[in-house]
Amino acid sequence: MLGAFSPELNASEGRGDRNRMLILAQQASKFGTILVLIFAIPLIIEMDYILKLWLREPPIYTALFCQFILAAFLLDKLTTGYMMAVNAMGVIAAYQATVGTCLVMTVPLAWVFLALGAQPTSVGLAFIIAMVGVSVGRVLWARRLLSVPIRHWLWDVLLPVGTVTLAASSAALLPRLLLLPSFSRLVLVTIASVLTTIVTAWLFAMNDAERSVIKKIAIQMLTNKIGNK
Repeated sequence: MLGAFSPELNASEGRGDRNRMLILAQQASKFGTILVLIFAIPLIIEMDYILKLWLREPPIYTALFCQFILAAFLLDKLTTGYMMAVNAMGVIAAYQATVGTCLVMTVPLAWVFLALGAQPTSVGLAFIIAMVGVSVGRVLWARRLLSVPIRHWLWDVLLPVGTVTLAASSAALLPRLLLLPSFSRLVLVTIASVLTTIVTAWLFAMNDAERSVIKKIAIQMLTNKIGNK
């Protein structure tokens, strides 16, 4: 999906249509994160059981490490549109230095945590903190280079994505709290999470224009399928 956004985003910037480029950047962040949520929420909630199905006896801390990695991946997607927008401008030296510095800070942060006697999983926490720094850095560079107010990202990306995340996580946690670990519980958690993500994204994360586009694409796909038959 992000690969589909990139050419149009670059083309819009090339035409001098900065407003459309920024709209696409925020849509890439929002929809990219929501698509990852479809897979990430069931995996995060049922990580222990999934690893036992796969490895039978997973190494200690494996589940928590995997959950940290998925959380970091979600944080990255929250601002990936701004990364694409800055790259489209071509002014990336200072931006890359900021992002690279934040990522490199994972190592000294992990060392400090371990030196203070924290668990090995604190390395994953250090990675999360670094990704928060990356996301904040992207938002700040977007404001400086593209004159995008921070509140636009808060209202158009973080708030709708946060709403979807809260609703889907709550729905997925319900069968986990009521049932013992089993494959049927994994299926129920996945169904509850996916359906809630889709419904809440449609109702709360999309505007009228985005819903209209999706309806047109769905109708076109259905028409093509019927025509092929």
